[in-house]
Amino acid sequence: MQAMAVTAWDLSDVYRPGLVHDPVPCFHAPGWLPAAREILDSLSGGQIALAGDVPVICHRAGSHAGVLQLLRDVGYRAPTRLLQYETQSEYAGILRGLESDGARLAVAHVHAENALDANAYWIPRDLLCRLNNKGELGRIALRESLPRRECVDAAEFAARPAPDGALPLAVKVASPLSSGAGFGVKLCRTPEDWACAQRDFRSSPRIVIEEWLEIRTIHCVQFIVHPESVPRFIGSAEQVANDDGGYAGNWITARERGPDAAVSIARSAAQSATEMGYLGICGFDIVVCADESMRIIDANFRFNGSSLPLSLRPWMRDRGADLARSGFWSHDGPFVRLAEVVRAANRRGDFMPFSLWDGGHSPSRVSGIVVGANREEIAARIDRLQSEGLG
Repeated sequence: MQAMAVTAWDLSDVYRPGLVHDPVPCFHAPGWLPAAREILDSLSGGQIALAGDVPVICHRAGSHAGVLQLLRDVGYRAPTRLLQYETQSEYAGILRGLESDGARLAVAHVHAENALDANAYWIPRDLLCRLNNKGELGRIALRESLPRRECVDAAEFAARPAPDGALPLAVKVASPLSSGAGFGVKLCRTPEDWACAQRDFRSSPRIVIEEWLEIRTIHCVQFIVHPESVPRFIGSAEQVANDDGGYAGNWITARERGPDAAVSIARSAAQSATEMGYLGICGFDIVVCADESMRIIDANFRFNGSSLPLSLRPWMRDRGADLARSGFWSHDGPFVRLAEVVRAANRRGDFMPFSLWDGGHSPSRVSGIVVGANREEIAARIDRLQSEGLG
């Protein structure tokens, strides 16, 4: 099976020839990201199923021979150049080697200042910092599409008591450093939540305080941006969030575009970023409120959690599946057992993996999509995966 029978596009459609894709979160990560390095390193394998001939830096636990064989077995094209690391020093050595070769890096998460030569960034570091800073969303978004929001210095936020009678509010870090998947966001319903945000976000230089929205659905609307062309719309995915606002996957439909007004709001932001000099992939979280108004609440100028699931629409259509739920599952046993469960589900036509992590003595994990005719059938298939050992 060829890759295009599985995906609608790959990294060669995102990046120009000669670039190296670096999805590794900085080793000097801010305090609001997970403390476990394993969680951050696992993100490095998130796009190897789309790599093709594009070089990708990735951790060995997410790209060893067993992982690659499983990806080939379910239909992906084998990546041709993976730059693998296990330790921080190995990763730093890869960066030094690429710098000495004059390579340019498509960086998903900006490095600590002076950790990477400025000339090695494909997109300038300062531009990536501005675009991914939640406090700078107004630079690219239409004013009328923004929620009411206030951006304050960290010291002012830390000293501010919980606003009497004004809760709930959404509180977000406003930093040039990475956030995502709900990290760096606190839904403050109570004074205790407010105090928690003050504690957890004390290392952020600024804080966004945003009005509470009665949200009906959230859509991540995504584009690929190339020079001297309009942003290429690649799909919209309905986001699933837990009670704390954390990312829990997406609903993907085989043909649906997403709400037209949401796509329009996101397209305008993508075009603004293009005019500022951004190239590559980007996604915008657009909420549909209870009164049917729409607001843009976040922008991510990198691969989003639903980017690769959206690329799998050809595989969905080939199986006559109208709907998919993307998510992530873990297994407490050895990786080989997880691989057996994944292969069996794929042979049934229920499941397509796109990212794996061999946890060794810790739980192994898989990200993928479960397909079905409707949400009820998908829920039953997820229950079956859980009965087979994927929690």
